[in-house]
Amino acid sequence: MHFVYEEKIVTPEALAYLASEEGMALLAYAATLPSDRLTRLQNLRKRTAPETAASVVSLLELRYRARAKFSDADLMFFTAEGLEQASSEAVARWRAAQFPANIALLDACCGIGSDARAFVKSRRVVAIDASPTTVFCAALNLKEAECRIACADVTRLDLKHFASNGINAAFFDPSRRMTNAFGNRVRAASAEDYSPPLSFFSLLAKHFAYTAAKVSPAIADETLQSLGVGVEFVSHRGECKEAILWSEAFGRVPRPMFVPEPRYTATVLQSDGTSQTLTASGVPLLPVSAPQQFLIEPDPAVIRAHLTAELAELMDAAPLESGIAYLTAETFQPTVFADTYRIQATCAMDKKAIQRELRTLNGRLTAIKKRGVEAEPEVWRIQIKDVGETPYILILTRSQGKRIALFCTPVPENKEAMNR
Repeated sequence: MHFVYEEKIVTPEALAYLASEEGMALLAYAATLPSDRLTRLQNLRKRTAPETAASVVSLLELRYRARAKFSDADLMFFTAEGLEQASSEAVARWRAAQFPANIALLDACCGIGSDARAFVKSRRVVAIDASPTTVFCAALNLKEAECRIACADVTRLDLKHFASNGINAAFFDPSRRMTNAFGNRVRAASAEDYSPPLSFFSLLAKHFAYTAAKVSPAIADETLQSLGVGVEFVSHRGECKEAILWSEAFGRVPRPMFVPEPRYTATVLQSDGTSQTLTASGVPLLPVSAPQQFLIEPDPAVIRAHLTAELAELMDAAPLESGIAYLTAETFQPTVFADTYRIQATCAMDKKAIQRELRTLNGRLTAIKKRGVEAEPEVWRIQIKDVGETPYILILTRSQGKRIALFCTPVPENKEAMNR
């Protein structure tokens, strides 16, 4: 309910006021108040109408949440849904760089303008969205850029007209929410429940050679494969952020016929703006192995792209267990595609055995991770007592059919040191 309330009070009219000189002064004053909602509202209502006070507080809260995505979040305008779906600066810059420069681009479903801000650096952009409120946000967030912005249903546009007037690229970012029977916005159950439906991507690709779409990384493989386009899973700061669909002109579809479906790529964006990509090669996964010197935890994008075997080949590693995305290796090789830990000790996955081993190691646990076994790390963390000062990460998993516990320490030269 808080989400719906927030959307109702961040309206075009409210945004227009907040963007005015008077509204910006009120925002600046509110930012000096304690951050809890009630205190801010009580103080603001002494100066302005309750609905205006609510708009101010909501925008400040959205700006605070947006700092994780935007360096200038405190100057931007948002709706809750628009912020949730918006690409971060890092991802938007990387994606924009994949398009040819100095072309004209249609930003279909531009939202609050996060991607358009990256595209306009070297392109002419026409940005369209069906929501008047998000279009207003986009206009404010792009006020310094040369970008045409309009409120319209992109499925009703004359795409042939755009193509004949110099638009030769398109970016499609459909809303992944839908309105349920109670009038609330909820996550779409399938890609055809997106707004517009994902199938609209194919129509865009018929008119514009360079067409890309951003979708949830959780989308079903069957849906992705039915489109017959390149699919790239993108990771940033250890999280698989999205899947990108690329039309054929980008040349991002793995082609070797010996590579079984699905043929995906995984890209990891690093903090310095560079990226590295892992591509399907069709290499088989090696037989399972007992724990060796190192444990390798693949990046989420690598796992989602079904490229664990390719990573294993890259790192001369083997799986601990079939179907579980943990690898093990005798030697360390730095990579952005995985976190690597040195295995310091191993025991059965039993709380008493773990407690005994922790006592022998004079250790304490900094985290518990699990994969392929039934366990609640939060509960285990309470039940296992620290007995020393040496920090360990406890990993619960399976190897060669047995449930095991691994006491691990991060390798200093892992991907965090490589500016992941």
